Amino acid sequence: MLESISRNFGLKVAAVLIGVILWFTFNYLTAGESKYAKTIVVPVSVQHVASGLVATTTIRQVTIELSGPRTRLDALSPDDFTAFVDASGKGAGTHALETSVRGAGTDAIKTVTPESATLVVDRYGFRRVPVVLEDTGVSGAPVRVSPETVVVAGAQSAVAQVMAAQATVAYPADKGAVVMELRPVPVDAQLHTVSGITVDPPVVRASIVVTKASKTP
Repeated sequence: MLESISRNFGLKVAAVLIGVILWFTFNYLTAGESKYAKTIVVPVSVQHVASGLVATTTIRQVTIELSGPRTRLDALSPDDFTAFVDASGKGAGTHALETSVRGAGTDAIKTVTPESATLVVDRYGFRRVPVVLEDTGVSGAPVRVSPETVVVAGAQSAVAQVMAAQATVAYPADKGAVVMELRPVPVDAQLHTVSGITVDPPVVRASIVVTKASKTP
């Protein structure tokens, strides 16, 4: 038995040493490649909307969970990803679609939350509405607005709700004449803001004219 052990003893020792070295090397490399997790938030856009249509989604952003080596995950940021809903071939109506993500680090993605979104597609519309002023508190001083009307545009169903574009006048403390620039906001019949609407021009001018009372002789 001793003879069998001593036979090729050097080769056997070398084999054991190589095995130990390989075992340590494997475990070291495996430890270096340990999986880590990282979560980032990416805004969602709508892509490939057909001409003459307007599309919106029920979600504004997605949460992406990444998994992989720590050194790689540390190098990834929200700017490395694009999250979107593809509206290709979708007409007016409501559609349930998957949220897609592309970017250099997509192979590190573990989960995307939420995985789907509701896409609302509407026809594009526009109309001209008057500019109205919120309670100005200017003690009866006349206020002139230029232009007196603006064009509101967006999804046809939302545009139909807009009755006016409301602007708020902040009267100066010195109670003198003033010209100011205001941003009118699209509102419905109850003066509630209608979202998703653009206003053209986005800025109007309001002129407050103060008439001085004549002195009594």
